[in-house]
Amino acid sequence: MQWTDSSSPQSFEWLDTPEEWQRYSAPLSRKDLARLNRDASHGLEVQAYKSQISIQGMYCANCSLSIESALKALPGVLDAQVHAHAHKAHIYWLAQHTRPSQWLKTLQALGYPSSLEEGIELDELKSKEAKLMLWRFLVALFCMMQVMMYSAPLYGNDALGVDAESIQLLHWASWVLSLPVLIFSCQPFFSGALKDLKHLQLSMDLPVAIGMLLTFLISCAVTFSPHDIWGMETYFDSLTMFATFLLGGRWLELRLRDQTLGALDAIMNRTPKGIERLTPSGHFETVSTHRLLVGDVIRIQMNQSFPADGLLKSESTWVEESLLNGESNPVDKTLGSSILAGSINLGPASLIEVTHLGDSTRFASIVHLLQEAESSKPSIAKIADQVAKPFIAVVLLCALISALWWWPQSPLKALLVASAVLIVTCPCALSLATPSALIACAGFLAKHGVLMRDLGTLERLSQMDVAVFDKTGTLTHNILQLREIFTPPSNDPAELFALARALAKHSPHPLSRSLDAPNNLQLMDPEQQKEVERLSQHMEVLNFKEVPGVGLEGTLVFKGQTLELRLGSSQSVSHLETFPSWDPLAQSAQIHLSSPSQWLGAFMFDEELKPEAKLVIDQLKAQNIEVYICSGDQAFRVQKIAAQLELPADHGKGHMSPYDKLQFIKTLQSQGHRVMMVGDGYNDLPVLAGADVSLVFGSATLLAQDRADCLVLNPSLTWLLVCLQQAKASMRVVHQNLFWAFGYNLICIPLALMGYLPSWLAGLGMALSSLGVLLNAYRLQSQKIQPIMAPIKTHPYTKLSQWTSSIY
Repeated sequence: MQWTDSSSPQSFEWLDTPEEWQRYSAPLSRKDLARLNRDASHGLEVQAYKSQISIQGMYCANCSLSIESALKALPGVLDAQVHAHAHKAHIYWLAQHTRPSQWLKTLQALGYPSSLEEGIELDELKSKEAKLMLWRFLVALFCMMQVMMYSAPLYGNDALGVDAESIQLLHWASWVLSLPVLIFSCQPFFSGALKDLKHLQLSMDLPVAIGMLLTFLISCAVTFSPHDIWGMETYFDSLTMFATFLLGGRWLELRLRDQTLGALDAIMNRTPKGIERLTPSGHFETVSTHRLLVGDVIRIQMNQSFPADGLLKSESTWVEESLLNGESNPVDKTLGSSILAGSINLGPASLIEVTHLGDSTRFASIVHLLQEAESSKPSIAKIADQVAKPFIAVVLLCALISALWWWPQSPLKALLVASAVLIVTCPCALSLATPSALIACAGFLAKHGVLMRDLGTLERLSQMDVAVFDKTGTLTHNILQLREIFTPPSNDPAELFALARALAKHSPHPLSRSLDAPNNLQLMDPEQQKEVERLSQHMEVLNFKEVPGVGLEGTLVFKGQTLELRLGSSQSVSHLETFPSWDPLAQSAQIHLSSPSQWLGAFMFDEELKPEAKLVIDQLKAQNIEVYICSGDQAFRVQKIAAQLELPADHGKGHMSPYDKLQFIKTLQSQGHRVMMVGDGYNDLPVLAGADVSLVFGSATLLAQDRADCLVLNPSLTWLLVCLQQAKASMRVVHQNLFWAFGYNLICIPLALMGYLPSWLAGLGMALSSLGVLLNAYRLQSQKIQPIMAPIKTHPYTKLSQWTSSIY
């Protein structure tokens, strides 16, 4: 990684080779290109990427807006999103027209050190930044205490007993001690102000630097010419005091920012950067994770995370997979078991053989979701940024007006009032109010296996008043128990079961998985079970296709014959002449096997509600959220489930195709409702896209996980309540932060204009305004979540797993 230094020009061309920038970039999909108003039809020809860079030196919204404008102006940059709170930028760009070196040079010219991101080096740079800020704060604090000691004899009536020479000596001593504060401690403010003037921009550094400089120059004038119009009082104590407050505030901001963003960053950087790889000679060498290849054998130490998917080569170990499946209990792994990247080894040092790397792992898709969430800007945050942008210009204008107003009465008073106005105003709190709270909440949920696609999801989720549930696999168990096979007398049940299983193996739908479940063979006698297994070995499925809302279709090659078969709902076969006119097991969930012209048989399942479903629905109703069930299953079975959940009969809707579900949601939205869709993604992709918020669980299809706004890795429905609870809590914190930010400025600016606010108190107020919103947001990460779930069996490794999870 290359880190720029704004003080001297550097070369970044070495980053322009594809081998380098592709490590930090991801290709844009056609959907992303279409969102950016590019012709998605040329997606194969256009090499478009999204890259993330880290930027230092941003402390307010105006900094990020200036950088954003500069990056968007570069040819080949489709879009740029800069986040001052995270010190990051996400750049969408075309490889044909631009390269990373151009962005970094642009940022270098603007005076912002920047880098393409990589975990270890970035952590070191963050640590150095925090340490340097701490040193600046400590120097200012030490000098402030000394200056206060020299200023104390001059306060109030005590100054009457001090002769003029001693007063002058104390002024000179305070001046000497103020120099390190001005030159070293306050350097970030002055360098930022010079940068603003050079590029004709406005940031919070400019009014702060002007205020500091005014206070220092007034005090110098008194020190150098004690009998001039400036009087006999210096303000070195005020200067050092508010510099100490501001620097202390910035240092705490850095610490709080890293802790707030730490949950997301820790998960995204969870895999180790270096790993032990077995060499042909039988020894282990430490190599970069980027150099791993499929087939390598690597050794993972205890409490270390796995960097790739693989197969366990050791006898056994325990693995913590909470990030991947939402379950906090350790999983027992034996020789040959599959291992997922991002999980943590809780047992002894273990060997695995690498099978999948990089973007082909499940962990990579989770990281992609987290990066999307971190890079997003909710609408409420954009409004705050727009308000903050002209704020500094208004501040400078107010300071000038106040100086002109007070000048005829007292030039000294005029400059001190202008200085206080410049220092006390702070749009930083306004800019931090929304993103700090939403990122804290998103990071907290991510640690518990709840992933948000963008921060705006939390905002929309807090406004929901209607929840629409899919039935099968969402409100009911994913695996249903096979109760009976119903066939015409001429058909062999074992052969029929084998044909249906051959099709079902290719579908992840809950009913297909239930049909293929090994325990459902127990419905047959031992001879039939053997026959099913024998027949299954001689079946081949060709031209398999899953038709949304209908079922499965495919061509089976069996006994030298080619059979066109369909596996679907009763609705898909009701038109066939051989379909029975009566249904002896109509109250059961069922799927039917048929050829194009003949009904072959049916499979009846016992369908059970999840144990927590009733409690979740009751909680939603208690929050005045209307609940509907929309399913493609038969209407009377949907209404039976609705009755068990004590929902009105018309709130259980069956025989609904994906189009019907989408139209139903659009109807609700046209009536002014905010609709949340909760499903598993099977046949529900249009509905997930059409809802205001879509939520799926970890068992959903990969395509549904990619489309949904919220992915809950834990299978329990109670996490839906947790999501709603946290979304509402985060928006309460956002509103509290905005109220504080606006209220602080509405109170303090008039006080400063009237001359009632000294500079040191202005500096304290400015520091506290930003710290207040960050501390308030940090509360979202310190609370405990205790979802109502079935008791979990205690395991000796559970405490170790929880301790390991707490690191992230």
